[in-house]
Amino acid sequence: MAHKALVFLTAALMPALLNAQSYTASIRGVVSDASQAPLPSAKVTVTDADRNTSQTATTDNAGRYIVTSLPPGHYTLAVEASGFKKYERSVFELQVQQQATIDVQLGLGTVATSIDVNAAAPLLNTTSATLGQVVDNKFILSLPLAGRSPLALVQLTPGVTPSNLNPGGQNNTNFTANGTRNSTADVLLDGISVANIEQNSGITNLEYQPSVDAVQEFKVQTNYFSAEFGNTGGSVVNMITKSGTNDLHGVGYEFHRNSALNANNWFSNRAGRAIPDFTRNVFGGAVGGPVRIPHLYNGTDKTFFLLRLRRNAAIERSDQDNDGSDPEGEDGRFQRYAHSERATPHNLQSIRYV
Repeated sequence: MAHKALVFLTAALMPALLNAQSYTASIRGVVSDASQAPLPSAKVTVTDADRNTSQTATTDNAGRYIVTSLPPGHYTLAVEASGFKKYERSVFELQVQQQATIDVQLGLGTVATSIDVNAAAPLLNTTSATLGQVVDNKFILSLPLAGRSPLALVQLTPGVTPSNLNPGGQNNTNFTANGTRNSTADVLLDGISVANIEQNSGITNLEYQPSVDAVQEFKVQTNYFSAEFGNTGGSVVNMITKSGTNDLHGVGYEFHRNSALNANNWFSNRAGRAIPDFTRNVFGGAVGGPVRIPHLYNGTDKTFFLLRLRRNAAIERSDQDNDGSDPEGEDGRFQRYAHSERATPHNLQSIRYV
């Protein structure tokens, strides 16, 4: 009976496991001695520098090791083997879906003696032919985004071209990658697809998009996808969200737009009309850290949280006027322009536990 229950549970969970694509990074390499001979049974420890969590691996008979399922972030690497000096590499960064190769050479000595590596060559990917561009948090927070949409930054990827000229920037999958059809990209958020295929057309609709401050980084893959990716005809946008660390940290922001700072368009100037009213405020914040319940639970090095809050408030009036080619329209006998005013408050709240 227990065996049947286990089989049923496995079958029930299998679709969920198959639908998730990888956004995590990995490290692999070969551990050898000074004569380039492989060292089996060496212990490899990879530690998350921000959360102090570790994963370990042991080298095989050929001295090879691999550590997978590493969330993008900052890490340290330590390698030790009996009769050899301990190898320690200082903090380095792993990006979304990066497959880094770090080969280690150990010198003779005791484990108590260690070799610290503070400067090293950039981590290269020698195991995958995937083409893509990682857009890290520095660009996401620093570059101006009128529409506050992280997808506006996909244009930083070589070969990606927008299919429209939306003044607010790209906010959906309507872009082409290396000449493929537009609106066919798949968008993943923490390994789960948030795009849906529209029936009878084949284009993808974006069902959910996180706020800019919630995205840590994302990668746009434009060619040579691995077997884990599907549901795409041109590219894959692999986004990951931020999470808490051992340090309590937070951020607050407000982005303000006002018609007093805008320029009038040519047709309105020609017709003598003023700049339409426009006011928009996007404000919010985020706070994250370890989960701590006094006298009950201390989540340091184990459990973390991140709370985000965003609110949009906009009041705008748009004029769709004639171009002045119709004199009757200039006299006001035909009102060929419309005034519309809308207020759009919107709240986004989310909590992430790690």
